[in-house]
Amino acid sequence: MKILLNLSPSSRGALWKIWACLCFAVVNGIVRFITGGAKLDTNITSLPFSQVAFLQNLVGTFIMLPWFLFQKNINFRTRFVTLHSVRIIFATCGLVLWYGSLRYMPITYALALSFTSPIITIVASRIFLNEDISKYRLLAIVFSISGAFLITRPDKTFISGIIAEEHLGWTAMLPILSAICWVGSKITSRKIATRGDSPQIMTLYLLTFMVPLSLFPALFVWKTITINHFLICAAIGIVATSAHLSIAKALQLAEITFLTPFGFARLFLSSVIGYYAFDEFPTSISMLLGIILIIASLVILSLKSFNKINNK
Repeated sequence: MKILLNLSPSSRGALWKIWACLCFAVVNGIVRFITGGAKLDTNITSLPFSQVAFLQNLVGTFIMLPWFLFQKNINFRTRFVTLHSVRIIFATCGLVLWYGSLRYMPITYALALSFTSPIITIVASRIFLNEDISKYRLLAIVFSISGAFLITRPDKTFISGIIAEEHLGWTAMLPILSAICWVGSKITSRKIATRGDSPQIMTLYLLTFMVPLSLFPALFVWKTITINHFLICAAIGIVATSAHLSIAKALQLAEITFLTPFGFARLFLSSVIGYYAFDEFPTSISMLLGIILIIASLVILSLKSFNKINNK
């Protein structure tokens, strides 16, 4: 413990970020199992991914809500009901689609495609905020799109209609659509924050209203849950909450540009869990190359942002 306290704030922030990545990797593995995407030698039946998302939100809310309600000097009123509603819809859809992608495709592929989120953010910023796209960002976009193409292979799945074992078919759109929803949630979050709402208000509204919103799609496919189901979903909610709190702690200690490269640990740790727990590993050369290209696009963005901070 004394060694950790002697570390610089940035180093401690990096450790918190890596811990958050480990928590997210554990969540990904549990969700892949409980939704029926991968089998283990147990008698536990699978649950629909939308139901798992609802139960996680329910547990997370019960964990965090009392802490927010006992905060002093916090005004929980907001003037931006519409923006909050849009943000919550985006966040809920992003979570449900992400769990759907873990149900239908290996963890490594889903994560690689979800890492197109920064590229989607750049394109959305150009369209909606009229921000310039530098040559480095353009190169990252080309790499990311090329990588996503190699993983999804739309020429073989969507056009020719051939859906072999090494092709993902329509399921390849789930993590990409999830990434688009997360970008929409981030953009609306920025707008709300710049107009004066505090992070506490934003978190409280998100926690409170994601529960009933995620319940709606879950009702159409609801399965009776056992005590094992409840314990597993409770574990997902607890570990996911730990991950979000760890990210918040990391951001208190270090800058975003410093922490960004450590986010790659999520892909590595999730791949390790997928390999050892479910014997999942990319075997197709095109998919491996696609993952490498997407990672390369994020490295370009990270290095460029880091250099920009150092030059100031």
